[in-house]
Amino acid sequence: MKRKKISVYWTGLGIYTLILLILSWRFLDYTDKALIQYEASQPEAAMESYMAEFKNMLADGTLCEKIEMPEIPNTFEPEDAYNNQYEARLADIGNYSFDRDADGYSAQEPVYCIYGDGAPVAKVTLSASNERTIFGILTIMDWGVKTVTPVLDTELKSYTLQIPDTYKATVNGIELNDDDLTGTIIEDPEFANVSLYVKMPYQVEYEVSDLINEPEIKVFDADGREAAFSLDEDGNVYVSGTQITQIPEDRYNDALKMAQAWDNFLTRDLGGENNGMSVIQQYLIRDSYYWNIAGDYARSVDITYISEHTLSGQPYSDIEISDYISYGENCYSCHIYFEKNMILTSGARRVNTIDSTFYFVRYDDSDDGVDNPHWAIADMIAATGSDD
Repeated sequence: MKRKKISVYWTGLGIYTLILLILSWRFLDYTDKALIQYEASQPEAAMESYMAEFKNMLADGTLCEKIEMPEIPNTFEPEDAYNNQYEARLADIGNYSFDRDADGYSAQEPVYCIYGDGAPVAKVTLSASNERTIFGILTIMDWGVKTVTPVLDTELKSYTLQIPDTYKATVNGIELNDDDLTGTIIEDPEFANVSLYVKMPYQVEYEVSDLINEPEIKVFDADGREAAFSLDEDGNVYVSGTQITQIPEDRYNDALKMAQAWDNFLTRDLGGENNGMSVIQQYLIRDSYYWNIAGDYARSVDITYISEHTLSGQPYSDIEISDYISYGENCYSCHIYFEKNMILTSGARRVNTIDSTFYFVRYDDSDDGVDNPHWAIADMIAATGSDD
């Protein structure tokens, strides 16, 4: 009877122990699975998974289609301008990693930074869903990718273009329009006198901002011909709009005749009434600056101080007319240089030099109602260092 009781005891103990072992095994198995599930529910695990997807998208060329690329900040570049630049940047990267972005921490939407060869290339924002508790104390949730944005190191470029008002400019083949004008108008101070009688070109200013890549800039003159321009390191484009060409023979002759007439008037060699005033007036514009100067000079005592002299057999030497610029059919300029050789009554020789840029305009200043335009001197700008 005693052995029977012992046998029941050991049998019961064995069954109890077995139950405990089974329960312990199940508990440990559950714990292990719970911990595995907990580890798998961490955002780092979601990032590990996304990293593989990120690399696959980069390899098959679909990355830029599936992440949030920024909008192009200008109207002169194609919609894929950022895409091309970003893909080219990532193409040379050999090693990728990720880490939590300290500036974007959030328990519900943590932000991670993807690094390419140690430099940040993208930011990934995760979002949590299906929050639940396991093991009685562990909170787990499912993680999904909410947004992926590229980290761009693009330095946007801006350009300021100053071109004549009659010119056009294009950026990447797109013509600039009034919306691109800054409103700044630059007038050449050299044209101050001339612009009183004819319309002279002035500069207008365009601004093109936020370009991603180096643009193709072209400038075209009023006739549609492509014009050269200067571009400095600050992105300033400048076109003078003036093209020096060969002076036509008729304008060469007219320019020289008028310049010599003015010089002869100054040295009292022109002849005619009022110390040559009646002659020089035919080469000036009525009531203009030079018309009035000539009148004052002809009537002043200064003209009487010109030493008595004669002109040599070849009075003009070293004649040079250069830098001819046409401003249309009614205006042109050129640089005129010559020396006039004079012999004083004392026998001494003196040279009078003209070294100036002359502006000539075709203008009608008649007061009889008859249309009778004529070429006249509108301005004379002495060369630097010239005494004239």
